[in-house]
Amino acid sequence: MKKTLLFLAACGLLHNAVAQAPITSSINPSVGFSSFSKAADTTGVVPGPAGANQTWNFSLNVTGLAVPSSVIPAAGTAFASSFPTANLASNAGNGSYAYFLADNSQYTFLGIGTTNYVDVYTDPETYFSYPLNYNVPQTDNFAGNYSYDDGSGGTIHMTHTGTHTATYDGYGTLIVNGHTFNNVVRIKNVDDITYTSDIPSSSTSHSEAYLWLQPNSPEALLSISSNVSDFGSGIVITSKSVNVSTLATGVDEIGTRSHLGISVQSSLNQTADGMLVINAEKPSNGSAEVYNTIGELISSVDFSANAGVNVVALPTSGLSKGLYLVRVKEANGKVTGAQKLVVQ
Repeated sequence: MKKTLLFLAACGLLHNAVAQAPITSSINPSVGFSSFSKAADTTGVVPGPAGANQTWNFSLNVTGLAVPSSVIPAAGTAFASSFPTANLASNAGNGSYAYFLADNSQYTFLGIGTTNYVDVYTDPETYFSYPLNYNVPQTDNFAGNYSYDDGSGGTIHMTHTGTHTATYDGYGTLIVNGHTFNNVVRIKNVDDITYTSDIPSSSTSHSEAYLWLQPNSPEALLSISSNVSDFGSGIVITSKSVNVSTLATGVDEIGTRSHLGISVQSSLNQTADGMLVINAEKPSNGSAEVYNTIGELISSVDFSANAGVNVVALPTSGLSKGLYLVRVKEANGKVTGAQKLVVQ
């Protein structure tokens, strides 16, 4: 009888181990994907435990402007010729682009192009290979090198080598400031990198990033990241960041609850101004601001809204094609909402 119970228990454990479906390429971003995230105070925020059927409950102090990010075709970007195998790119700000190869079997980082240097990975960094199975770590070695101007007419050559480990380490329920998401998976990413250069010194970096997402979506609902960089001679710099998707905070978390409701055209062409629809419970004054993907204010317009539905023209004609954020503020400075805008 005891052997029978042990056998049944073992079968149950085996069933639990294989029951959780693997993560597939459905979490890969594709051209046109866009998201908005906001930074949160890192004080006291820890990733919490790994494991099955977890409930991760976070109460976050979310601050600052919602920052958009978007995925575009690699072809046609400034450094596309240096990354011929890339099919995706993302705007990293200040004229820089990160390049990726995404397909049914992988999500791989190929390098980054900037106005100062182009870092083509000689051994690309595979973030995820699919399927990504529960509690089965994936490890990939990567390397790259680049050169840049030292500012005095010389050139510095930089080489970096590292190891990336991704582990699907938990699943369950995520709660962020009262917003609940079921069927959430967590991926832990660890990077250990060594940097060497012409300057007779080297440095190391150890980073950990936890991502919570739903298994059919590329958008991270929450990320908690930390980094320790050791430059030698006792110089060690640590950093931590917490970023939360506006999907996980809701409109009310963008600012203080307001009597102004908003709606923005989701897309428009370069030759037309946008249209903002404001539904006001009472006569209100405010402003609408348009930001680009690196958080720069592009244009703004003040408005006086009557009670009911109002239409306000947004000064968007002539904008470059891409993703923008429209933010609406009351006259007292409180943010009442924000929405995406795509110029085609």
